Amino acid sequence: MINLKRYCVPVGKVVPTGSYFMDLMMYPDIDLYLPHTAIEKLFTLAAKFAKIKCVNEVVFQKGDKGDLARGYYLKPIIEHGDWGRRWKVDIWSLPARIIKKKQKELRNLKERRPLSKEN
Repeated sequence: MINLKRYCVPVGKVVPTGSYFMDLMMYPDIDLYLPHTAIEKLFTLAAKFAKIKCVNEVVFQKGDKGDLARGYYLKPIIEHGDWGRRWKVDIWSLPARIIKKKQKELRNLKERRPLSKEN
């Protein structure tokens, strides 16, 4: 698998989020936050992803509303393993205050998650 952190770190600190952060992954889907950055830096990152043999597609979008309005979205789609579908990596470049707010909400949910019956 691709070392996502190595590719993303020139943009800034990589923050795992979503089901990946919550240890609840059901599909080959990884969610990451990066600090808000210039579109040019994200296109440089997209070009690096596109050069990797197992990356089939790279999508870029601008955020549209709410907390994501000022953000940028990058999604490399990766052929890896026998999952019945391709991996997708959702990377949002957002202002630090938005990342902090969203991660606080997830940490609170993760702390409230009940233990399994096996524990």
